[in-house]
Amino acid sequence: MRLQPGNDGLIIGQEPLALAVPFTTAWEVVSLTEANEIVQHGHALVTVLPWSEINPTQKALRVDGRFPTDPDYPLQQNWTLTAAPGTEQAAAALAAVLQAQPSAETLVHLAAVGDLMLDRSLGYYLAQDNLDYPFTHVRDLLATADITVGNLECALGDSGTPTAKSYTFRAPPQAAAALALAGFDVITLANNHAGDYGLDALMQGVDLLHAAGLATIGAGANETAAHAPHIVTINGLTLA
Repeated sequence: MRLQPGNDGLIIGQEPLALAVPFTTAWEVVSLTEANEIVQHGHALVTVLPWSEINPTQKALRVDGRFPTDPDYPLQQNWTLTAAPGTEQAAAALAAVLQAQPSAETLVHLAAVGDLMLDRSLGYYLAQDNLDYPFTHVRDLLATADITVGNLECALGDSGTPTAKSYTFRAPPQAAAALALAGFDVITLANNHAGDYGLDALMQGVDLLHAAGLATIGAGANETAAHAPHIVTINGLTLA
């Protein structure tokens, strides 16, 4: 008996096929027609491989908007069990066992970005209530994740006074709503600019973020609050 990819034999399972491209390319999505063309004839930028074999230098193109981990992702590779003559009955029994194995584990899509500094020119536009401006080109990408995390590298609000340091940043109060509108869920404040305008300004920022529906981690009114995790359940999985 042999377990192999293809359609010859008893189908016992499927595995997503990823259209892998260099991580830094701007290419993000193809249609199913384009995907089938790539699978059949190849493409200079695309490596077709099982989803489990993709590496950190690559990313998978979405096919008709679907990721390889989505239940209705259309590119699937069948795995089949073939049997030598005289072993068909044993192969059928083994196939039944393999087909009954648990399905793929539940997945959670996480989007995490680096420093978010919403002062200076960005702060000017936010203060004019132009909430879309900072994240216009990435909003759709951030919104596709189950949970989106960012590091707010500035104070937030309109209170406090600058501390004695070379650079201080404070985003206007509207920045909290802009972060929520962009699709962020969790904001970390454990950085060297969260306290640029003092403790009162820090707490105003925390309150503004909470009022906008965002969770905060890494800073708070006391040590306990600063070290408290954010706990959330997504797709049946509890995460901290």
